[in-house]
Amino acid sequence: MNASTASSSQRGGTRDKKARKQLDVTCSSHGGATRAEKKLKKKAESSNQKWEEEVKQRQATYRHPTFDMMQHFLDFSRDKLAYTADFEAKEASEASRMADNCIVFDSRGNVLLRKFSSSYGLKKDAQQKLAEITDRLSAAYPPPRSGEEDGRVPKDRDGPVQRSGSYHFRSALVGQTKDTAEYSTPITGIFGPVCSFLLDLDHANQVLTGIFEYFEPDMFLEYREAIETLPPDRKVLFTGTSDKGVWCDRVVRINKNTHCHRELRDRKDGFSFMFTIGKFDGGDLCLPKLKLRIPFGSGSVIMLRSALLEHFVCPWEGEYRYQFTYSTHQDIFDWARDYKYATQKYNRR
Repeated sequence: MNASTASSSQRGGTRDKKARKQLDVTCSSHGGATRAEKKLKKKAESSNQKWEEEVKQRQATYRHPTFDMMQHFLDFSRDKLAYTADFEAKEASEASRMADNCIVFDSRGNVLLRKFSSSYGLKKDAQQKLAEITDRLSAAYPPPRSGEEDGRVPKDRDGPVQRSGSYHFRSALVGQTKDTAEYSTPITGIFGPVCSFLLDLDHANQVLTGIFEYFEPDMFLEYREAIETLPPDRKVLFTGTSDKGVWCDRVVRINKNTHCHRELRDRKDGFSFMFTIGKFDGGDLCLPKLKLRIPFGSGSVIMLRSALLEHFVCPWEGEYRYQFTYSTHQDIFDWARDYKYATQKYNRR
């Protein structure tokens, strides 16, 4: 064998080794997981276990002595709560303030709320990016404002801060579900910027989705199944670029608080997910039925049974406060159930 032949043989052997190594990483032999895949899976499981243990150790737990989630579920009513400013001030002053990381259970041990501080929610760089994209959208297309002035919003010399209002980005399937377009923000003429904004929320989507899937895996699959029945164009716009997105509705509140209410359209036993970004003090989430106040600082994430529990945001002070709420309405689940039943019935013919 001459030198050129030997060199060629060595190069060929090197290429074969690289090819085999690449094949081992990217393919599965006879449908089984490769060594690399098993190693990555084991590492991910170990990381998740450590994260769960750390969260459990750091989260304060509270079990309400009398509140029964199932009783409230059976007695569920869509009647709106009559509130007053005095009522909210009184409830906020009497409520006990929970730890920054906490879990709240009902009297039977059902989870009512989980709260994650920014250490486990959205990091500072993610908060900065979210603030930038929200600033761009609200500066170019000011958020709709309700006719009612909210006295708890910080004021400047000319009255309430100019950027104050709420965007409601909904996946209402008018004509297909009972979920109407009421309260939705019209996006005619700004469809492109809105799509870009929602897709830029992908990192937040993944953080919230990871929390949901990890702590409530069974309910997460039910949300995912309902989403998969939606038309493709609705999936892309309202679930974000993450293929695990499971929410149909996004509400973005720009320097806007909420009075005491329940999310009457949400799934009755489901969770809505909320997070805030901004430079502010105060703004706790108050739960009158439980007599609790939950710290709700920038980067915090809260998952709450919002259809069963009245809640409102306490007064705050600072430069700005943006609150994001993700949910899926009960009508979407009803439509998905009926669609699945009709499809099965048709296929049996």
